[in-house]
Amino acid sequence: MAMIHVNRGATSLGAFPEEEVHEGLRTGRFVPTDLGWREGMANWQ
Repeated sequence: MAMIHVNRGATSLGAFPEEEVHEGLRTGRFVPTDLGWREGMANWQ
């Protein structure tokens, strides 16, 4: 499974499995303004 790297502002929150990122968005661990990147992506989104 691909790992998604998550940043909040200039701070790296780490790399997480996609399922954990989805769960984190549901629970508030991650917020919609956090940026994510995984291998193959041109830019952070």
